[in-house]
Amino acid sequence: MNAITSIFVPGCRRRVKETLPKSAEFNIYVRDRKPFVRFTGRAYVLPRTGQRGIPLVSVNTSSVTIDVYRIGDRNLINTVINSDFQRPINRYQLSDLGNERGAKVWSGELTTATTLNQDVTTAFPVDQALGDLQPGIYVITAAAKGPESDDDSQLATQWFIVSDLGVTAFSGNDGIHVFVNSLALTGPVARAEVRLIARNNEILATRKTDESGHVLFEAGFARGEGGLSPAMLTVSGEKTDYAFLSLKSNPFDLSDRGVAGRIVPSGADAFVYAERGVYRSNETVYLTALLRDGQGNALTGAPLTLVSSARTASNSAAPCCPIRAPAAARSRSPSIRPSRREPGGCGRSRIRSGLPSAKPWSRITSLNGWNSI
Repeated sequence: MNAITSIFVPGCRRRVKETLPKSAEFNIYVRDRKPFVRFTGRAYVLPRTGQRGIPLVSVNTSSVTIDVYRIGDRNLINTVINSDFQRPINRYQLSDLGNERGAKVWSGELTTATTLNQDVTTAFPVDQALGDLQPGIYVITAAAKGPESDDDSQLATQWFIVSDLGVTAFSGNDGIHVFVNSLALTGPVARAEVRLIARNNEILATRKTDESGHVLFEAGFARGEGGLSPAMLTVSGEKTDYAFLSLKSNPFDLSDRGVAGRIVPSGADAFVYAERGVYRSNETVYLTALLRDGQGNALTGAPLTLVSSARTASNSAAPCCPIRAPAAARSRSPSIRPSRREPGGCGRSRIRSGLPSAKPWSRITSLNGWNSI
């Protein structure tokens, strides 16, 4: 406990314009910080190479009670999908975790240094305490020992696995692409076993990564609904390495960085553009369309129709199609849409024409772009 002595001398003025007639001495006591512990972050993947220790920050305690639980690989789906993953848990949830979902694998005390009212960081030695790790996720809880550390609220909690496997997944029309790389060397990991787990904990498929660390789960597995919808990926390496990735969490979003991309087309893909952007009224606008499949290969011999509000031009051979620019008008917003048999994606153009007494120009803007058909 820290004590602060404050002395107010005579003549000090108050807000009500009164002065202090004589000196006054006040002793102010600041209590010491309550003993507590916390972990430094929410990241749950620890590197397999180098020193493996989980940093633990303690205040005003010389000993910390540690409990470590493991949730097995085949009982992991509900824990990862539900909201308690990577969050602190209380003592009631800890009891439920040990009795139903997992098992306690280590319990003991960790001695920590003590500096009054200062944060002290101590590493919990994972290798020495747990030895060889089994597939699944581990949960470590910590509580400060002492007469004032019997708080029954949230415990200091750290979820973790020790792995050298970095897992990345992409979804597309052809299925789910999975890439496995080494976190230490960043190179691809070959012959790793990747399992696709459904929401009901059923194993949908098992694949081995190729030399580039890639594996593909066909589109049929990605179309599952309800309990058969894909929910998680688990990866097992050749050296008892283990990692997992939830498919139900929010994907990595780059829209705030100006590279949001576009919706992946389900069929053919068309790119429509004009040879220039400014035209006189009643001039001919030449539009060029490029047609590609889902792999980016050119489609030949497919009839292509360009639909606009002024006219429809059908051309099954030449990729270039002429369209007459509209007569003078204040403003028009026709739609230019490439289609094959039925209406498909739509690329809109803005055509602005001057009045007859003004400059008879028509401008086409915002026409360039890919459109799925």
